[in-house]
Amino acid sequence: MRSETIAVHGGFDHDPTTKAVAVPIYQTVAYEFDSADHAAALFDLEAEGYRYSRIANPTNAVLEKRVAELEGGVGALSVATGQAALYYALANVADHGGNIVAAPTLYGTTHTLLQHVLPRQGVDARFARSTAPEDMARAIDVNTRALFCESVGNPAGNICDVAALAEIAHARGIPLIVDNTVATPALLRPIEHGADIVVHSLIKFMGDTARRLVESSSTAGVSAGAITPNAFRCSTSRTTPTMGSFTSIISAKPLISRGRASSAMSKTLERSPNSSTTIRASPG
Repeated sequence: MRSETIAVHGGFDHDPTTKAVAVPIYQTVAYEFDSADHAAALFDLEAEGYRYSRIANPTNAVLEKRVAELEGGVGALSVATGQAALYYALANVADHGGNIVAAPTLYGTTHTLLQHVLPRQGVDARFARSTAPEDMARAIDVNTRALFCESVGNPAGNICDVAALAEIAHARGIPLIVDNTVATPALLRPIEHGADIVVHSLIKFMGDTARRLVESSSTAGVSAGAITPNAFRCSTSRTTPTMGSFTSIISAKPLISRGRASSAMSKTLERSPNSSTTIRASPG
């Protein structure tokens, strides 16, 4: 499907019970189990299904599938804030004594997370001298657990070479985590260029800032060190950053509006003789 179609219909066909084509809002916390064994299998992540909305919710799942499809990932996890999405991406690959090599040009609160919050938990941040691949590579050591960059820096506007950074990361056996908030999958799909995990703050470009606060983290799960969605869910079951189902539904609905605007902007830039640097829209 084209990205515009995915943004409207991705992750949902119809309600199997009522045949409704609009995504229902499941305002529930608990779910019925077929048996004690079924409940145990769900909580042990051995079976697909829902067991508690702190971990997963059918409405949230539509948003997660939609974002994952737009990015070309195998799955996604929606959480309450952008920093929660990034924290889970980093915390699931790093361990005590490990470090994250990051680009120096980052969103202010992201820099705070790396510089001040994670070190208190035993995870250090190593900021490269620049976003140039050779500088990022130079900052890697034996304790590095991931490379991190923003596809388009916020607010610097710098553009990272995702493919080159992915090659460097994979040669060292570590994942590349990319914050794709500014570009959105309408302009760039980092997974297609080798990224393993893609993080979004949906309130900025993929969604509507004035209507809700919702973030999403999408994982590719295809390269060394990549994270599967269940690894994220193990964390959410303990720390509860999950969004409500109403937030999910209003977040999923307008994804197409920003996607169309971004695609139109990209095409305009491609035609502009004054444009020296352009992020080209992904095909389809």
